Amino acid sequence: MATLLYDLKASRLMNKTFFTHHLKIFDNVMVLERRKIPFHKEETTISYSHVSQVNLIKDLFFAHLEIINTGGIESILIRYVGKRRGKKAKDIIDAKIRSTHGVYAHNQHTDVSQQFGSDAPRAEDVFDDKALIRIKDLYTRGRLTKVEYNKLLNKYLRR
Repeated sequence: MATLLYDLKASRLMNKTFFTHHLKIFDNVMVLERRKIPFHKEETTISYSHVSQVNLIKDLFFAHLEIINTGGIESILIRYVGKRRGKKAKDIIDAKIRSTHGVYAHNQHTDVSQQFGSDAPRAEDVFDDKALIRIKDLYTRGRLTKVEYNKLLNKYLRR
């Protein structure tokens, strides 16, 4: 079962419509939902292996997220998202692209930080944050005991 990593919605006010683009980022695919009229809904599933590049175009108050795919007909442009939400979505997608395309890279002996620079976020860092949030959520709901919570917390913090 796919895990939802992030949910990105565009601004209704700035797009001047009730039905904006809605991007759901899962651990294995991305799903883009487009609605035009109340009963017409279009869903597009994009694999990370088909994404070549993600651009974040920042304006004064909002940002635009552009996802360029390798084999598709058109690029995906989600207009008027918040800057922080757009940056977080871009970081997650970039990490997933790096981990997906890194399997097929010719030079597998080089480190990802050498290829993309030392300031690039590693895929493990992005997903460790999500794991820590998930563990805390399970503990607050009462699904984990305090001993299990501390054990899992120590496991992720040792990495």
